[in-house]
Amino acid sequence: MKITQLFGRFLVSAMFLVGLTAVARVADVDSSMDVAPAVVVLTNLVYTYDGTEKSATAATTPEGLVVDLTYDGSSDIPVNVGSYTVIATINDANYVGAATDTLVVAAATLTVTADNAFRRAGVDNPTFTVSYSGFVSGEDAGILSGDPNVYTTADAGSPAGSYTITVDQGSLSAPNYELNFVDGTLTVAWVWDNTRVSFVKSNNVDWTQSTNQDHITSDVWLTRKNSQGLFNIAQEAAYANGVSPANTEWAYGTTADLPLSFLSWTNWNGNNPTSSIGREAVLHIISEGLYIDFKLTS
Repeated sequence: MKITQLFGRFLVSAMFLVGLTAVARVADVDSSMDVAPAVVVLTNLVYTYDGTEKSATAATTPEGLVVDLTYDGSSDIPVNVGSYTVIATINDANYVGAATDTLVVAAATLTVTADNAFRRAGVDNPTFTVSYSGFVSGEDAGILSGDPNVYTTADAGSPAGSYTITVDQGSLSAPNYELNFVDGTLTVAWVWDNTRVSFVKSNNVDWTQSTNQDHITSDVWLTRKNSQGLFNIAQEAAYANGVSPANTEWAYGTTADLPLSFLSWTNWNGNNPTSSIGREAVLHIISEGLYIDFKLTS
């Protein structure tokens, strides 16, 4: 065998004897195929879904070499939740190198909240609803399939009070999202339906006498001294601004408008009790879940 270098290429010849015939085999090998090793490092491999492409970052030593990336064998950059095998291969005539790692797109969090609900005691529960928060990239409930379970332990025979509205996954599915569930509250109200009564406390009378107190329930006896606002003498000795009457909340409207936004006595009348004269309003006795229509006349 004789090897001869010619203009940067090797001419390799070999002689073989086959039978009585000499056969020559010649291989022309390009010496420019010799390349140097390079290092590839993959970063930016963990993301949370937001509806946009999530690509790995490849850095090389030497710097600046072109790198081809594939994800599970495809050049398509991932968008959806999942784990993808990333292969980075240097694309350079003078260098060779590759790296393999895993890119993860984690699920975004979608919160499913049971909406608060209200009903009067003695009637069936309303149809419960839910609200969603956490959609990304302009997505909405249109991507969902199935429905959550929404329920409560209260029924038509349950007494007034607050009951948990529980929500769980049921058949609900949301691609690219992890579901988080938040319970709501059902308020069952006892609405005063007895005979309408009228109560008058005259000025400058003894407020400690029961005849000068409006005994609405065993826990709420409303009265006032010769000045200042109403207080609940069954639970407090005198009016306290922003607190009195204890165990009560107040709102404008009627029980037909429930649920309403209730405030303390002071905040309800804006620290100006005369502004509420003649207006329809609702008193909420908190401890009993009792709602009473009333109107101040003077």
